Amino acid sequence: MGVFVTRKRLASRAARRACPAIGSSEGARCPLLAQLCHPLTPALFLRRHWRQKALAVHGGRGRIDALVREQLHKLSVRRLLRESPSEEVHVWFARGLAGGGGARGANQSIKTADREAALACHRAGGSLYFRAPEELSELLVTALSQQVGLSFGALYADGAPRSEVETFVSRAGHVTEWHFDFMENFTLQLSGEKRWRLKPSAVRVPVRGCTPQWGHGTHAVRTAAEQQAKVHARR
Repeated sequence: MGVFVTRKRLASRAARRACPAIGSSEGARCPLLAQLCHPLTPALFLRRHWRQKALAVHGGRGRIDALVREQLHKLSVRRLLRESPSEEVHVWFARGLAGGGGARGANQSIKTADREAALACHRAGGSLYFRAPEELSELLVTALSQQVGLSFGALYADGAPRSEVETFVSRAGHVTEWHFDFMENFTLQLSGEKRWRLKPSAVRVPVRGCTPQWGHGTHAVRTAAEQQAKVHARR
């Protein structure tokens, strides 16, 4: 599900020509938020989409070529794993592949600190989840947080960024079960295809996430609902 951008919402032709590739060092001329939501202008994105509804932006591969080449090791899984600051790598297997029962598309998850083991799992059909190289976070996170108005809320007391860049290396057929996050997400599809199913939430700005795939679904949903209710009751 995506949001279609009408012609009235597009940036001017001159602005479209001026906008560099995502993560380009020319970001001072075209801020990171403008690079990501282009051809929508940042002002319209913040007014009509930010914390209101999802926005899907389609673009040519040229927009991410520099990012993939300079910051993501040309999508080499081995190098990305080696450069990841994650202490452990999450590995997901579809239950049928992992030898278990259960519904089609359900996952079994393991964690490993061994990069070679994670790579072997990926080659055997597993999907991986781990943090991107620190250099990429330094390039993207703080600038984007400031540009969407999070200001000092985007930083810890010592000035370190409170957000990070996660990497998903998914295999065909992988399904991430339904969930919601407490953070704001910007997703870049670097290769392949992915289908999203979105649904409006009754909680406008969640302060806790709900990820039933990490535990018993009913308990996870109930716990998250109770936590949200407590927070909103205090308000």
